[in-house]
Amino acid sequence: MPVNYSFVKDDIFNPQLNVQPTAVVFFGACGAVSDGAIDYAIESGASYLMCRTCCHDNIGGNVTVTARSNHVNRFFRFKNWAYDRMRRVPKYAGFYFSPTYERPAYPRSTVGRQLSTTDEFLAVARDSPDSDICRAVIDLDRYLYLEERGFRVEYQGELLVAERQ
Repeated sequence: MPVNYSFVKDDIFNPQLNVQPTAVVFFGACGAVSDGAIDYAIESGASYLMCRTCCHDNIGGNVTVTARSNHVNRFFRFKNWAYDRMRRVPKYAGFYFSPTYERPAYPRSTVGRQLSTTDEFLAVARDSPDSDICRAVIDLDRYLYLEERGFRVEYQGELLVAERQ
């Protein structure tokens, strides 16, 4: 590995690193984990954020998915059933979900809050496993949230690339 960079591991909901990374990169950070990593990039002063979001249904601590009869939908409902059971176990408290990113945290952007309510936004999340549009609405809110915090953002199908201006 070149000497001018390193990879480090930290708790995204309770960061302990006292560094200013050049870039925060994540791929497949589910639900609120994506939002925690986005906030980490903002608060740490990172110049770049490169990420692929996923599991949009889990924003706001949501574990409910609108039931539809297809394999992807069944998988998401099973996954959420498992996460709901796991988060009730004390040793997993704070794993995957965080009080910082419960219902009132959404929508995250100022524009999103002007155009939508938390209940409407979580209804979009419940439909997101079966809808590209619902996932895009959630990521558009993340896009605007980053723009409001001084980033120039490019977005393409769950991929966000942001550069601090």
